[in-house]
Amino acid sequence: IYFQFLADGRPEPLEGVFRHNEDDMLSLACLAIRFGLLLGGALGGSRLPYPREAEELLRTGLWLERMGNAGEAEALFERLCGSEPDASWCMPLAARDKKCGNWERAVLLWHKVALATERSPLASGEAHIELAIYYEHRAKDYGTALLHAERAMELALARNGLYRNDPKRRAVAEAIRKRTERLKKKTGRKLI
Repeated sequence: IYFQFLADGRPEPLEGVFRHNEDDMLSLACLAIRFGLLLGGALGGSRLPYPREAEELLRTGLWLERMGNAGEAEALFERLCGSEPDASWCMPLAARDKKCGNWERAVLLWHKVALATERSPLASGEAHIELAIYYEHRAKDYGTALLHAERAMELALARNGLYRNDPKRRAVAEAIRKRTERLKKKTGRKLI
């Protein structure tokens, strides 16, 4: 479009470009206002209500935490924990809690996801793997760790039937198998 303008000097074809740029500038101005209100502590007030969607609560909380507003971020995380569990926000929040040493909430979230995914036709064993790791290395409860590792293996095998040629999924299943063997040795159960 620009080269056409250079060739014939007619600005009309550029109108759409300028409108798009105008929309971008307005969007950036709105975001700047929103971020200013967030950093100013206005979240939850009449000018800036709490996000309604779980994903937005999580992302806003993580952003506030990065900006140094840990108190406001934690309030959003607590608000989030009262909503219906979903792996899309539970797993990232649990990973954040694991990193920060908030094991109590991380374990609670992993349990919520593990229960919720049991009802899913394409259940993932990710929460069971995290629980197996926690119970093996933090709680030293090898029996519970083994139960979660075995359930993760069942789910991995069920999913691998759908994705036979995926090397990443095979590697995950192999890592779970090794964990299960190690836990069986620690609990004294026979290897099958």
